[in-house]
Amino acid sequence: MVALNKLFFKSIALDLLANKLRSLLAILGVLVGTASVVALMSSSQLATTHALSQFKKLGTNLLSVYVIAKNNMGNRDRDDQSFQLSDMPKLKSYSRRIVHAAPYVINGQSMHFEGMPLHGDVVGVTERFLDITKIHIFRGRFISDLDHQKFYCVIGNEVAKKIHYSPSAVVGKQMHVGNFIFTIIGVLKKTQNNFFVPVNMNNSIFIPIQASYILNTNTRIQNILVQLRSSADMDEAKNSLQTKLQRLLPTQKILFLDPQQLINLIKKERATYADLLIAIGCISLVVGGIGVMNIMLVSVVERRREIGIRMAIGATQSDIVRLFLTESVMLTLFGGLLGVVIGQLTSYGLAFFHHWEFYFYLMPILLGFTVSVLVGIISGFYPALRASRLNPIEALMME
Repeated sequence: MVALNKLFFKSIALDLLANKLRSLLAILGVLVGTASVVALMSSSQLATTHALSQFKKLGTNLLSVYVIAKNNMGNRDRDDQSFQLSDMPKLKSYSRRIVHAAPYVINGQSMHFEGMPLHGDVVGVTERFLDITKIHIFRGRFISDLDHQKFYCVIGNEVAKKIHYSPSAVVGKQMHVGNFIFTIIGVLKKTQNNFFVPVNMNNSIFIPIQASYILNTNTRIQNILVQLRSSADMDEAKNSLQTKLQRLLPTQKILFLDPQQLINLIKKERATYADLLIAIGCISLVVGGIGVMNIMLVSVVERRREIGIRMAIGATQSDIVRLFLTESVMLTLFGGLLGVVIGQLTSYGLAFFHHWEFYFYLMPILLGFTVSVLVGIISGFYPALRASRLNPIEALMME
């Protein structure tokens, strides 16, 4: 029995090698589809893992508080009920779970350095912003609470590159922000963007929050970063702040963004993206499967005499089905194997390019193999069935 099986597979291998170009074209279609599915799934999982790892570095004890006018969420005018810097001591007293709190404001202002226009955000911050967001100074110093309304600024890493000065040389230089001249007192290290702060840290400049009121008289605090104790219950902290802030600011709407919400949002977004990519890869596999079926149909037509001889010496219909079905599965399995390897190499290259940590994920590999086998069975079934139904007498008469 073992000898017969060896002979059976040897016969299939010889048939496939006898038509190298045809076999190669069949393999190529499945290879591209499998490589697409594996690469897209692996890359999506790598991107999700990287995003979550960067997020976890910030800590899972951060809470973002948004203070927005109830009546008109787009209204930027100051009103007596808006959150004030003088309210910060009250905020800290609202919960023993709060370690630090840092309000910040984002202003859209024109920026120029020695006549060269710069594009980015102007962020008014306090001293605690540095500690909570875990950004680091490359040269100089960060904004201090003692700076008050002084026209000092700290520039992001990308802003420093645009200026074409070395980080050491740029400290002490002056730049125009709006209608005012600010002195550069520090340069940030290149940093990952913070999920809680909706600006590109590397392409922003940071000024004392009090100076923001001079830049724009309509400035009001709508964003507060809160750092909780590591053992604090996030829901309890949110409920406590919600109750007390709503009492302090009855005309404002208080919204929160916590780590779990962000994690769920990232996972949902990546899952949707992954589903779309897998669908695209599956379309490639379907096209590859159609190619395999066409090639197997051509093979049946060309080998009708061989089929007739096999039937004449005792081969049953099930033997013929098994022969062509095995050929189809071998083609797609080989294509799937190469596709998995190429897909993994592609995802590794993407991870290397983006400086992500690379991991092997079992699911894309298993899916790649499984789908390639299924494509082989589905695309090979009709040609195999057609071959088994040939009349042996008519088949023997074929040239």
